[in-house]
Amino acid sequence: PHDEFQRDDYDIHARKAISITQATLGATVTIDTVHGEEELRIPPGTQPGQTFRLRGKGVPFVDGGGKGDHWVHAEVRIPTSLNDRQRELLEELAEISGEELPESRTVLEKGKDFLSH
Repeated sequence: PHDEFQRDDYDIHARKAISITQATLGATVTIDTVHGEEELRIPPGTQPGQTFRLRGKGVPFVDGGGKGDHWVHAEVRIPTSLNDRQRELLEELAEISGEELPESRTVLEKGKDFLSH
């Protein structure tokens, strides 16, 4: 048993928390494996739960003929609190994307209110 890894025959499974910006824009992250640290490229548009394979980074075969794989399951972390600038940028993204925000005013609405006073 291990806190970070789960074994499935010769394969290793692990979860990696990534930010919403890493998932959206792409990133390179460091992954701990049983063989040490490895770099993993997270492609733009990665979805929660998406799985990536690090070939040959799992458990060695008993007969010595290779190794299993290390599977990385992406966990996209949604921020639980935002500063004013982060909120403003996300609201602007929602507006540009044509999304409606419940109980929240867009940056344009805030700007119009500011200029009207």
